[in-house]
Amino acid sequence: MNFMTPLGHSLGFEGKTILVYGLGKSGQAAVNALLADGARVWVWDDREASLTSDFIGAGRVTRVNPDDIDWAEVGAVMKSPGIPTNRPAIMAAIERQIPIVSDIDLLYRRNPEANFIGITGTNGKSTTTA
Repeated sequence: MNFMTPLGHSLGFEGKTILVYGLGKSGQAAVNALLADGARVWVWDDREASLTSDFIGAGRVTRVNPDDIDWAEVGAVMKSPGIPTNRPAIMAAIERQIPIVSDIDLLYRRNPEANFIGITGTNGKSTTTA
């Protein structure tokens, strides 16, 4: 996904702190889109290797531990598709009525007039899309 294409619409997160949970392809694209939108971005991934991404090393985002989050600062959680909703951090956000958004939400916010096609299923979505 390329959220960086300028389509004239803000994501609506400028100046807000957004937790991106999951740093696979969708999560990394979301981080870049949120940064371009002027959001403060916090990140977490259960896989330690994902937390060494270039944008973390460059100081563009803040790595957080979900157990230590000050939820009063969080404006929304961008949950990557592979993250189950029963994870404690996601449940904590839901309990606090913090919006949970997805990569598809961000894409729609960027260009609400577009037509979208969804590819679903367990395997092959990236290959089919490519």
